[in-house]
Amino acid sequence: KIIVFVNEKKNADSTGRMVERCGRRVVVLHGGKAQDQREESLNAFRRGGVVLVATDVAGRGVDGPGGSHVVNFYVPNRAIASYCP
Repeated sequence: KIIVFVNEKKNADSTGRMVERCGRRVVVLHGGKAQDQREESLNAFRRGGVVLVATDVAGRGVDGPGGSHVVNFYVPNRAIASYCP
């Protein structure tokens, strides 16, 4: 089980699409989803076979057996070029 935490809900959606393009099944969890969608995402993660991409705040509600890999993936708000001299 893999959990990827991101810093904003828009980044959760885009990161989920990026992981899907790599051939993995993904569920996305963030506060912009309806309660039933969040519950279904958590249930799918618990069943296994999917990568869970969640905002760090939404991820606080993740319970049960932990993931085999937990990734903190924070997408910068500024262009990478602004970090380079």
